[in-house]
Amino acid sequence: MTFTASLLHGLALAAINVAAVLAGFALYKISGVAYQLAVQVPLAVFISVAAFASRRRT
Repeated sequence: MTFTASLLHGLALAAINVAAVLAGFALYKISGVAYQLAVQVPLAVFISVAAFASRRRT
């Protein structure tokens, strides 16, 4: 894998992580649960793992 491909892959995975955390925060705000980490962390982990597992390997 070239440097450029590695850089793009890393940036894509970082973007997935950021989006997963933001999705968890959105669910926390919508649900109204008192404890933020109880909602945000499990959802963010699920989204990140699902996205990483679904990335096509070349």
